[in-house]
Amino acid sequence: MSYNSGHYNLKYNHFHVTKPAEHVAHVEINQPKTFNAFLSTTWHQYKDLILELDADPEVKCIIISGVGPHFSSGLNLQGAIEDMLGFFKGDSHGSVVTKSESITKNGDMYKHIVDFQDCIAATAQIGTPSIGVAHGISYGLAIDLLATTSIRLAVKKSTRFSIKEIDIGLVADIGSLQRMPALVNNKSRLNELALTAREFKGEEALELGFVSELADTKEQALEKALAIAKNIARHERWCIEGTKREVQFMVNGGSVNDGLDRVAIYQADHLGQEFVDGLVRLSKSMAPVKSKAKL
Repeated sequence: MSYNSGHYNLKYNHFHVTKPAEHVAHVEINQPKTFNAFLSTTWHQYKDLILELDADPEVKCIIISGVGPHFSSGLNLQGAIEDMLGFFKGDSHGSVVTKSESITKNGDMYKHIVDFQDCIAATAQIGTPSIGVAHGISYGLAIDLLATTSIRLAVKKSTRFSIKEIDIGLVADIGSLQRMPALVNNKSRLNELALTAREFKGEEALELGFVSELADTKEQALEKALAIAKNIARHERWCIEGTKREVQFMVNGGSVNDGLDRVAIYQADHLGQEFVDGLVRLSKSMAPVKSKAKL
């Protein structure tokens, strides 16, 4: 179906979707009373929403932020407690069926974590590029989610990042520890941040390479994100998707040779007469350059 923000808002009530420009979707996490913390319903809606936007031919770029001053405080702890109480009642060995589950004491918990990981990974798995705009509190799951986006911006002073999980007795398990090493330029600092849960602001995130640009306010950050999104959206959809997927393949640890083979296949499958016609038009529009050199 064509891009209709009203449709998305009715179907995915934990989010607010708008169309700030042609071919651009703006997805806002819409749980401001809990600083946009995620319940199980939230992350399942997130996956389904992102996949549906990716399949929408009218959407070429997705901007992600939070309603209100905060991006996300991470996991909704009350909801997490209710979920986990069920996993710790009795022995779950009876439900173990896979090799991975067979080496854990709690197969139900394992399946819950893998499902959670898969939902948040949606932005990394699709062909549509995404721009994450961090602002205010951006704890735990917020970093997991931001690490799946193609481009990340942040508000300079108000953004408060933290790989918070270790502070509440958890190992971060939804992707930040696996994705951030490929995204940042200082592994020692990353280890410190992950092992201490220390807060860091936008300037340090920029220094690390986790974000590419800072803005003074949330509004200015969203304006910058929209300008980037519009610049992306002016290109052919298949070119955008191919470029995004190939960069993501390398971020995920793919080899150069495999990447070259992948892009050769993709390019060969998509190039056609339309491309040749476009080159002809481009060559005709370019004025010939006259050399001043004397023979």
